[in-house]
Amino acid sequence: MNVEVRFAGEKAREMAVDLGAHVLDILKQLGVGREVVAVRLDGKLVPEEEPLQDGSKVEIFRIVTGG
Repeated sequence: MNVEVRFAGEKAREMAVDLGAHVLDILKQLGVGREVVAVRLDGKLVPEEEPLQDGSKVEIFRIVTGG
């Protein structure tokens, strides 16, 4: 199945994922640590265990910290 993935502020791209994939599977494919991002799936903030559907829109936000 295909999902649309984009990092906040960047252009979206299509990614193929296995049936039954979760948000965490996308993060792993991209080499992104789940501790440093927040994810919005179809407009809603979700945990990385959230299942994906064909045509889902995944937006990844990098968490910025510092002082």
